[in-house]
Amino acid sequence: MPGRAGPRHGDRMNIEQTLTVRPAGVRDVATLTDLGARTFLETYADQIPFGPLSEVIAETFNIERQHAEVADPDCMVLIAEAGDHAAGYLVAHPTTPPNGPAAATMSISRLYVDAPIHGRGVGSALLDSALTLARRDGHEYLWLTVWEHNLRARDAYAAWGFEDLGPIPFQFAGLQQTDRLMVRSTLRRSAAA
Repeated sequence: MPGRAGPRHGDRMNIEQTLTVRPAGVRDVATLTDLGARTFLETYADQIPFGPLSEVIAETFNIERQHAEVADPDCMVLIAEAGDHAAGYLVAHPTTPPNGPAAATMSISRLYVDAPIHGRGVGSALLDSALTLARRDGHEYLWLTVWEHNLRARDAYAAWGFEDLGPIPFQFAGLQQTDRLMVRSTLRRSAAA
């Protein structure tokens, strides 16, 4: 359902009992667009000027792009739902990291969780599902890049067993930035370290 917001800060629903993870479909495109744009803005609004930030949001989180990813058979798009609310989502593609393992790998390009339920197991559930599917499809490693200033995400990925392989420079809306390259074997069964 388009525009479904996640639980509010005051909601005390038991996420673990109501959380489901499933492949996203065409019916989820509007929800993915909204959730992605909102969580991206929440994460970077204090760090990146609004003009460049809004350009990236318009380019990345639009109906056409979300539809293309959901329809791409090589793209893994998973959505986590807590009850009837979209709680988070993950997007991954088969590709090899710069300066990383040359084995069969899959890149997580997005792992977003609705802010009011950070720390309640949504990211772990999405990552566990991605690990299972990547391993099933013959990928030996998952990798991602995370912005060096997003300490919450860096700490979470380290706790989930991702190894920090060092800095990766990149351009973000015309601004020079630095990400950290993080890699994890799919052979370990759980996202929990």
